[in-house]
Amino acid sequence: EKRRTLVCPQFTEKRQFFLDFLDGNLARFQRALGLPAFAIERVEIKLTNHVEGGFFKAHADNHAPVGEAGRAITWLYYFGAQPARYSGGELIVIDTQLETAAISPAWFTRVEAIPNRLVAFPSWFYHAVGPTHVPGNTFADGRFAMSSHDRKSNDGLGGIAQDHARLRPDR
Repeated sequence: EKRRTLVCPQFTEKRQFFLDFLDGNLARFQRALGLPAFAIERVEIKLTNHVEGGFFKAHADNHAPVGEAGRAITWLYYFGAQPARYSGGELIVIDTQLETAAISPAWFTRVEAIPNRLVAFPSWFYHAVGPTHVPGNTFADGRFAMSSHDRKSNDGLGGIAQDHARLRPDR
């Protein structure tokens, strides 16, 4: 089993808000992530909820070379009750060497899933979701996130800027 997550792929609530936010901040995301400028071809947005025992094993959202079409930016927006009524469910972004797709389990960034937090990273980076604990296993108390994959066309653009080729623990 690679994933235990409730997913609603046709979730439309607040979709336009997130599309407008992306449109207004795309260049900022690209610069911050060390990506070349590109136009977004399509945006996938879905609602996820990790309830008791929820997790997602390490994976990358895009395995194609950087210049080819596919997912380019992955982002999550966490929301729900504050303080959160769950524990765990942290995002683990693993140091990924894009040229070889090699990963280093010793180099990673752990991001706590705090409501009202947005996290973005290149879709080629491997990542996982740690085990989630929800006392009482109540749906409304789960670890909610809007999850998005922003796709680009085949543009032949080069890779990620060298300074951003890896996430480092000191960042």
